[in-house]
Amino acid sequence: MYYLMIKRHNKTGLKYLCQTRRKNPYLYLGSGKHWRSHLDHHGCDISTEIIGTYETMEELKNAGVYYSNLYEVVKSEKWANLKPEEGDGGDTSLTAGYIEGMKKRRSYIGDGNPNYGKVGTWAGKVGPQLNKIWYNNGTKELLTSICPSGWVEGRLKLTCQHCAKQMNMINYKRWHGDNCKSKEA
Repeated sequence: MYYLMIKRHNKTGLKYLCQTRRKNPYLYLGSGKHWRSHLDHHGCDISTEIIGTYETMEELKNAGVYYSNLYEVVKSEKWANLKPEEGDGGDTSLTAGYIEGMKKRRSYIGDGNPNYGKVGTWAGKVGPQLNKIWYNNGTKELLTSICPSGWVEGRLKLTCQHCAKQMNMINYKRWHGDNCKSKEA
């Protein structure tokens, strides 16, 4: 059994033409992108009006197209449908609503973005986590927000005994010490 119904948001009045095969169609919220976004923003206070029950998908599709055209669900601002109800969910990527939304998103590139050129709260911070600083005690290093007693701020620098270059611990372990090219055989 297929149910064709109109969902109506009780606070905003926005409507949505949809279908379901669920035993209790009143529990079905609808699946359209614009409709679901509206429900997320305004809550799920909706009412359901069943406008038809159908035995086959073909009957449902014919009725869905008829009511979609009758109510102009895609064109009207009173409806959340991005495409006519045909019982298949469908690809909404080629609808006018989708194309218009993509045009709006393009305006946020570069200086069209309201945050373009602004410095974030993370600017000037160091380390993989904000508000944490590297400290070392000459042999070990630590990333923390509190300086341990006897430690100094900054990354640990090691000097290679073979080439006398100074570098951080990661590069020292990989390229110097026992792996140094200057090491005599």
